[in-house]
Amino acid sequence: FLLFILFLKGQFIKWLISESDVRAIPIDNHFKIDSLIEYKKVLDFYTPCKEVTEYAYARAGLIGNPSDGYFGKTIALSISQYSARVTIRQGSKIVLVPHLQFDRETFESLDELTDHTDLAGYYGGLRLMRATCKRFCELCRAANIPRPPPFTITYSTNIPFACGMSGSSAIITASFKALLRYSGLKLSDLGLNRETFAGVILSVEKDELGINAGLQDRVIQVFEGVVYMDFAKELFDNQGYGNYSHITAELPPLYMAHLTKPGGDSGKAHNNVKQRWLAGDKEVHAAMIEFGSFAAEGKNAIEQHDWKKLAELMDKNFQLRRKIFGEAALGSASLQMIKLANKHNFSAKFTGSGGAIVCLYRGDGKKEVGSELTINQENEIKKAFNAEGFYFGKIKIAFPSQENDSILC
Repeated sequence: FLLFILFLKGQFIKWLISESDVRAIPIDNHFKIDSLIEYKKVLDFYTPCKEVTEYAYARAGLIGNPSDGYFGKTIALSISQYSARVTIRQGSKIVLVPHLQFDRETFESLDELTDHTDLAGYYGGLRLMRATCKRFCELCRAANIPRPPPFTITYSTNIPFACGMSGSSAIITASFKALLRYSGLKLSDLGLNRETFAGVILSVEKDELGINAGLQDRVIQVFEGVVYMDFAKELFDNQGYGNYSHITAELPPLYMAHLTKPGGDSGKAHNNVKQRWLAGDKEVHAAMIEFGSFAAEGKNAIEQHDWKKLAELMDKNFQLRRKIFGEAALGSASLQMIKLANKHNFSAKFTGSGGAIVCLYRGDGKKEVGSELTINQENEIKKAFNAEGFYFGKIKIAFPSQENDSILC
């Protein structure tokens, strides 16, 4: 059994030589070892190919969004339950492997094609990985860095589709991190830091693929944890990016709900408001400033553990979004989730552009604002959300890891 394990791990020859005086002679259809060079060739042959895997997490905009696309301020957090996973394995050619669910092109019938498209949309993850590989190559060329050997790249994700939880940028971020680790590089080798890296991820979506998005998602997926972001125009004019800092104060228990069936391309929800903003619409400009002020006040509330204030700001954030975007753009299902959350004594707002909400318990007379639900309370609320076709559960925050820090420097 030991020999079998050693053989699988490509260590059998190494172990054998260390244990005894080995002699090798030429045998037809076999190999011979008569020098260290030959030994290395044999060892390399039986050693598994290089393989790396990287992750990027879903995010929830806690307060201030959607002002990140309008020189505002936001607070966002990483959700550990949901992530995109990208694996790169050394190969003889560059191969982008389609996902069996999200990149299907073969169906048994038109009905199956239609139902699948309703669930998974028109675009899978292949275009995201391809655009990321292209941008990575361009950055290597610009830095005069040799490109890595050919590889096969695959992805998987459990981030709810089209629910405003940053599923697309998670695949791009995880792909880029995997390319860095596979190539033995750090961000600094490409002339990047974390702040500019977030901009690169956004440019892959906006410039390469035409996906309408803001910086918040990319920043939190690079930094992880809980991050306060200031996107003031003066900062971008002076340094090319905003100011981003981790919030280290402990947050109250937070909960989330999301659709179990997708509601459509989240980028579409931004289109009309963006056009109004670009046209100088005073109402939209004033709203984005106010969204940003919610984030600044929210940061103070968190640092002071003033959960009542944070709850009030979350409610104001949602009400302003409904006023500016209109209920038609927000969607009836997303509005129903907010209504259901309010019914169960939660302050709630969208995590992103719609399809998911983040919730803070307002208390019930017996419990204070920001209290954690009992198991029985959580189960009862889950039943209420599930009965209407929604998921409900507690958020677990994904905090920064040393492994992540090792390449993002």
